[in-house]
Amino acid sequence: MKLVIAPGITLDEYTEHRAFEVFEKRTKGWILQQALKLTETQDNGIAALLLSLSCVEPMGEIISGRSKNGEKVEDGFRYVLKGRKDFDSVNPTGQNFVCGLLTDHLRNGLFHEAFFTPGIVIAHLEGKVLVLDGSTVVIDPYQFTHATKESFDRLCEEYNSSKEVEEGFMRFWKAKGENYLKSLRKRPSVSLSPQPQRLFSSSQGTATPAGVTLTPGPMEFLQTKKKSDIT
Repeated sequence: MKLVIAPGITLDEYTEHRAFEVFEKRTKGWILQQALKLTETQDNGIAALLLSLSCVEPMGEIISGRSKNGEKVEDGFRYVLKGRKDFDSVNPTGQNFVCGLLTDHLRNGLFHEAFFTPGIVIAHLEGKVLVLDGSTVVIDPYQFTHATKESFDRLCEEYNSSKEVEEGFMRFWKAKGENYLKSLRKRPSVSLSPQPQRLFSSSQGTATPAGVTLTPGPMEFLQTKKKSDIT
């Protein structure tokens, strides 16, 4: 079974020099392209936000080099919003407040509770990504999704022209992407039958997956050892 790790790239085809290619293709093809499709029709604002927000944290970590959860997310929001009049017109203290609010009340709220918490309002804003209204941030999910796509395009350009961004990406990738791909390469070989729904046999004793072939590896240990032998 070939594992596809990015559009048009399998795990077997991956080498370290293709790291950014994998990162770029999977982010654009599997996340941002789908988010942009959602912006073409009504009532998809939250769904589009969930996809686009998933790209904020890695951009923040690559650009700033900070790896603490809250900090890199705030840095990501700052990168997405940089250069936009509705954000640049806010003073630095206000910008920090906006990025913190978006991190705690929008991003964390949607990811952990499927809802955003007080301080965030989503609405259609004519030509603007967000508006700061007192202590409340009003954000347009469709505009934000397009801003995220534009920012990711900018990151890709900066990767090719900036040594600092290239080094930031490699730090991020070695901690995230490389470790994940190494774990995939160590997985036991699994071959599924044409009827995967018949996963387990009904025989007595230890159930053996029907239609699944396991090569010697970590899972074989669980099949051949008694429960009392496993600590």
